[in-house]
Amino acid sequence: MKKFLALFTVAAMLFACEEPVPETTLSLDNEADATLNLSTDAVSKVVTFSTNAAWTAAADVEWITVTPAEGVAGTALELTIAVAENEAYEGRAGKVTITAAEKSVEIAVAQGQVDEVNVGDLEVLYVGYAGGEVELPVNHNIDYTVTSDADWAVVGGTRALTTTKTVVNVHHGYSAGTGIEHAQQRRYT
Repeated sequence: MKKFLALFTVAAMLFACEEPVPETTLSLDNEADATLNLSTDAVSKVVTFSTNAAWTAAADVEWITVTPAEGVAGTALELTIAVAENEAYEGRAGKVTITAAEKSVEIAVAQGQVDEVNVGDLEVLYVGYAGGEVELPVNHNIDYTVTSDADWAVVGGTRALTTTKTVVNVHHGYSAGTGIEHAQQRRYT
């Protein structure tokens, strides 16, 4: 019985001496890497981080890839975030999440738009011998300036009513017609 009690005491002491599990740590080495603003090109950016636990990394959109997707604890760990070329006329956004145990860090990724100013299929503007005004249809998603290097063609402002298109994004669960109708009612009453 004394041997059993001695073994029990030694076992209890061994378990009592176990070190507590440390709290998980996870942080970007450079806080500026929490937001990446990238060009329209297919580019990649290396981000370093540190953690004391096994980790995973994933993107929430298909145009962002993350390499490697998982790893073990360490310091100055490297994560390559690559984006596909953006050929659209508007920018886009996504995020990469690094997770280690119960901790996570998000990296916001924004990619620029293709800037465009063009006159569509227009190749030639015809003006009669007596001269006159012509309208130049311009498709654009950025500000632009029109100039002329000929003294016989002067760029001027519009004299007629101009119509522009405004995009209204309506969140799920709301009626687009309701807000517009109220705005029209206030304007005309």
